[in-house]
Amino acid sequence: MKIPMLFIRIMILVGLSACHNEPQTIPVIKKPINETKLQTREKLSLVNVKECTASPDGKLIRAECAEGSLCVAHPLKFGKGECMVECGQNVSGKLTKDQSKCQNGLTCMAYNNGGVATVGMFCLKKSMGENLPCSGPNDPDACTDGLRCLPTVRVNLGALVLVGRTECKRECSIDSDCPQNQGCLLPAFARTERQPGGPYGQSCSVRLCEKGELDCDCNKSAGFECKRLIEKSDFGLCERVIGVCGEKIPLASRADFRGRDFFGATCNEIEDNRFCENIGVSRPTCKILGKKSYEGACVLTCREPALDMDGDGVIGENENGSSSPCPANYSCQTHMARRFPFYKYIMRAKAQVKCNPNACEAGKPCPTECGPGDAECIQKPGTSDGICGAPIGLCEHN
Repeated sequence: MKIPMLFIRIMILVGLSACHNEPQTIPVIKKPINETKLQTREKLSLVNVKECTASPDGKLIRAECAEGSLCVAHPLKFGKGECMVECGQNVSGKLTKDQSKCQNGLTCMAYNNGGVATVGMFCLKKSMGENLPCSGPNDPDACTDGLRCLPTVRVNLGALVLVGRTECKRECSIDSDCPQNQGCLLPAFARTERQPGGPYGQSCSVRLCEKGELDCDCNKSAGFECKRLIEKSDFGLCERVIGVCGEKIPLASRADFRGRDFFGATCNEIEDNRFCENIGVSRPTCKILGKKSYEGACVLTCREPALDMDGDGVIGENENGSSSPCPANYSCQTHMARRFPFYKYIMRAKAQVKCNPNACEAGKPCPTECGPGDAECIQKPGTSDGICGAPIGLCEHN
């Protein structure tokens, strides 16, 4: 299916803004932001090219480009493109690199301008350092010094994944693979690798592997686990998550707050290498706190509240929430979620459901205003208005 470039452009922008969209009242983060690094990134020129008028349907055309170059549509500039020298060649039905076509220090690499699929192979500038933008997602030639070009911002639309940002990161399997004072961690953008075997990777039986049977076909010593492909099916594929080197940021705690201000260590998976520390087999997430940066707090979700989203007066099968156990010495609480705040709101017709705070007890479910389940009437700061929702359960240290 052909994806229009305008659609790609809109969805990447929506995805980037959605990263900031959840909290209504933002706690003050007591941590400076590295403005120098941001300015360096903005000034970096990835490709030595000139602009051109791109085809509206995203097709590769010559346009104003010189012979041997094509106009490649820019994902965030509708109607605009960049002239790139094509360096891919078809060898027995497979697209391969022809480095001889690249001059002036450029490198032949697979280019992906929106995350839908590889556009082609072009002569691009190799990114020269960690955390800097790169042009070829997952292409081993896109970065120097053994770094990997990874998508750090992605918009998931079912089976379709759009890429909004790519940067050079250092991958790892254990802590010793990383520089001093860093660990091998699992940020949200860490890529998944399949164990070789078969056309799509090594297949496995979920039942046998969960029981620890010797008949499990996954190489567990190398970190591969059997991941179920279809719900309730026993068929799976052996996969593992490849770690990324970064500074270990501990799980946020109530002690990190002074009122609503957050003084704890902050994570930043998008602009920096500050990732959440793994807690046993649990994988905390970096929850973005502000609207003007990607600074966040490391949290481990343990409960999604039950909310009557469709307003039929019943908590249906898909509205019942979910829960997962916390690691040892942690328990599922809502204290921190109320301070951040991290709430899940009842949405109907793309709008939050309003309620009267005076008709409800603060911090308690209010079925008369918000229906069955866990929904409370949450008063908006500085107003007398309320909206229906409930705090998300987070693992807090006992």
